[in-house]
Amino acid sequence: MLTQLKTTRLRALEDRESAGAMDMIDAAMRPGEPLSTADDFPLLVGPNAGTDRLVIAVGDEILSHAACRDAVFNWVDGRRLRVANIGAVATREDARRQGHAAAIVRQLLVNTRQRGSQVAMLWTDQPAFYEKLGFRWAGCERRFVLSRERLEGKLEPDFEIAEMRPSDLPSMLAIREHDALALERSPEEAATLYGIPQSTTLVARRQGQTYAWVTVGKGLDFQGAVAEWGGAHRLVPTLLASHMDRQGLAELLVVGPTHDRGYTALAASYGTSEVAPLAMMKVLNETSLRRSFGTFAERHAPGCDLLESLFGSVEHGEGALPFYVWGLDSQ
Repeated sequence: MLTQLKTTRLRALEDRESAGAMDMIDAAMRPGEPLSTADDFPLLVGPNAGTDRLVIAVGDEILSHAACRDAVFNWVDGRRLRVANIGAVATREDARRQGHAAAIVRQLLVNTRQRGSQVAMLWTDQPAFYEKLGFRWAGCERRFVLSRERLEGKLEPDFEIAEMRPSDLPSMLAIREHDALALERSPEEAATLYGIPQSTTLVARRQGQTYAWVTVGKGLDFQGAVAEWGGAHRLVPTLLASHMDRQGLAELLVVGPTHDRGYTALAASYGTSEVAPLAMMKVLNETSLRRSFGTFAERHAPGCDLLESLFGSVEHGEGALPFYVWGLDSQ
């Protein structure tokens, strides 16, 4: 095999190699699909992402790749939670089962910890692989299937429902900043996310003011599901009904945070919901995490595991922090 005949090297991806790397990633992760991984995850592997991207290569030939994006969540009192998002982990078919992906992920975790990340997270359909690297399922989200017929008679008539315009973005960002643990998004990053192919964002306006929104779909990653919503809870059913009517849908998968009591009540009023794991997570710097949020963990579940105390789990319920990552931000 190629990797047995020549020396492999773990190194940073060079800009000139981006197109070739994306070809390899797409061939491994979504063969034959019309959209690239970069279309779904523009802030992680898009043309201007500026993230930490490592490869294992033989000369200029890329065998394996993974990327890391550092994110910051702001707590209401000014404290910050620093989270690393690992993704686009892919290995060429003829170079698999040689430890390449594991080696890259380990190095990404070292790098992001040095940059200040306290926790790493990722989404995968191969949990056993990441369990060997110290990740485990943590956090919670609530899912339910919404039937259009159950929305009849419960809609708000006094709002304009329309597709999002650039002028809506400042209001949407301002609303999101009121989350108890809000992910930092620049206007440029937000505009990129709302522009992901095969996604639709509808807003509820009145007298030129934006009060709520829903985003349905996200490339190939979130097809047929709500990838984000925000603003007044009472307007969400109206927005969802409008989307379903426009698309001719009888049902729609709705996903949201378990700690949001308004959303929990909404889910309960429209059907049976289930709680599922949010992501696979790993503590990178326990000392820093305890310094920032240890008192929350001790009050919530004294003496318990730090990751589960802070972020919760399906088995033990919500954690001390109202932590959630919307589908648009899951890179």
